[in-house]
Amino acid sequence: MNIGKIMIKTTIAAILLLSLIPLHAFAGMRVSPAIIRTNLLPGGSYNTLISVQNTSKEKTEYLKIYLESNEQNPEGKWKYTKNKGGVMSMISWAGVAPDTLTILPGEKADITMKIKLPKNVSGDFRVAIMVEQDQSKGPPPPPIELDDVDDIRLGKYREKDGLKKMGYTLIKYMRVAIPVCIRAQPPSKAAEEIMPEVKIGKVKIGVAQEGQGAFKAFVLVENKGTFDVQAKGLCSILHPVNRSALKMAELSGGNITIMPKSKRQVEFIFSDALPVGNYIASANLKFNTRGFKKVAGKRAETRFAIDDNMAKKLLNLATSGSPGGDTPFVPLLVDPEHIKLSPRGTRIKPLKLTVTNPTNKTLNVRSIFKSASQSKKSKPSAKIIPDRFSIKPGKSERIRVEIKPAGKGPVYGRLLFAVKGMGGSRPAEVPVIILPKGVKLKPSGSIADFEALSVKDGKSVKISGKLKNTGNAHLDDISAEISIKDFLDNPVKKNRASVSRRVLFPAEKTRLFSEFPIADLKDDIYKAVFSVKSKGAKTISESFRFKVDSKSDKVVRLVE
Repeated sequence: MNIGKIMIKTTIAAILLLSLIPLHAFAGMRVSPAIIRTNLLPGGSYNTLISVQNTSKEKTEYLKIYLESNEQNPEGKWKYTKNKGGVMSMISWAGVAPDTLTILPGEKADITMKIKLPKNVSGDFRVAIMVEQDQSKGPPPPPIELDDVDDIRLGKYREKDGLKKMGYTLIKYMRVAIPVCIRAQPPSKAAEEIMPEVKIGKVKIGVAQEGQGAFKAFVLVENKGTFDVQAKGLCSILHPVNRSALKMAELSGGNITIMPKSKRQVEFIFSDALPVGNYIASANLKFNTRGFKKVAGKRAETRFAIDDNMAKKLLNLATSGSPGGDTPFVPLLVDPEHIKLSPRGTRIKPLKLTVTNPTNKTLNVRSIFKSASQSKKSKPSAKIIPDRFSIKPGKSERIRVEIKPAGKGPVYGRLLFAVKGMGGSRPAEVPVIILPKGVKLKPSGSIADFEALSVKDGKSVKISGKLKNTGNAHLDDISAEISIKDFLDNPVKKNRASVSRRVLFPAEKTRLFSEFPIADLKDDIYKAVFSVKSKGAKTISESFRFKVDSKSDKVVRLVE
């Protein structure tokens, strides 16, 4: 690892994008670098320049420059304060000059930051350079309603004590944070691997945010060391007796960075609901110090139960807005959850599946194979052995499925498992995809039937659309995102979309949906952009426009 020299003077070429801010709120501005990160010897000094350019053609910018400590709370949100901050804050070691700037339209100005590290320090230290508009000078910008003031620090508006009030309004102004991270490491330890010092808590189970999945497992991780730690991992839902894996989810957000001497809650989001039954949640996490390869593994487990009310709630979250979304599945778990084969020719080896009863009562099961073929001539024949069976509480049954294709083309269908006495429930289903080698198909799809609705007593906007498989091949492992952009095509918000069905056969449809806080969408016209990905298929993108008008009887409506 390279350690910086005693004096380092550098500028990182990056641009802080301020496009999320309405252009009428303040003149355009460009700040470079957007993030400062470097290595430095304990006792060393660091000087750098931050360039600020007024890209406006008309407005003179009056700016205040100062430092704040920056930390993350367990939910991963940044907290800025002028106080000394935690033990990993550099605010008492750093300074900026000048503390005020006046920049004419089109001109640039530089800010100098100086840091002097103490001799006996080691770790990743942080501070933030704040660039704030001084609204006491120059013409005042348009006011906004008091309830609309955001307490977001990076490139958005912030309520501040002492701002001039105009009735029930506050003045909008800009406040930008430039994060600075310095790694201090003695030369004697520069080549050594630094092992992460972490402690994890118990696994807990909760419902997912609506539009983001069905349920989640979460763990509180404490970084007890002085260096940044990166986390990745996998959580499995296990059978309570034989510990077979029933469902799995990767760490939400990918690699998560946990700052030194802090705690962070990490989550695993499961898209599909669980039926009534008893389970084990097993979280396996791997940690490494940022920049180093050595890994420390940690595991935590918990037993939990899903009752009738929770099963229904999870199902509503997983299938909200889709036909039959409030109808529960039968309490069965089938492994594998879907089958995909690529045989040579038309001879297919028997399929083997395990059906598990996670409940505390015996279940009588009946199974069938339902072909997705629209033509009788191309429908395959299927034999399930046994097709009727009983499973005792906490036990499993092995079955064999023999499928004979009607021709040389693909076989699409679903294995369905119903339970006697649960006629009002939806069968458990396993998609079956048999695509002979050499068969070439073209997957494609379209999105239509868009909706934008005000929900939750006007607190959220629900965006949805229907994905249709318009090709002659299946769409597999479907995932989707919904982005909202303003009238200038600047990004406002992006959510992972819930998908009612993750495997679509030709001509089938599924609903995509997500919810957005209406507080993030001021009165304006927006564009909702759907982006759908599927294995082996091109990304499917569609968009539509909608309007938010808080003064209208219909707060959210589509725009032609």
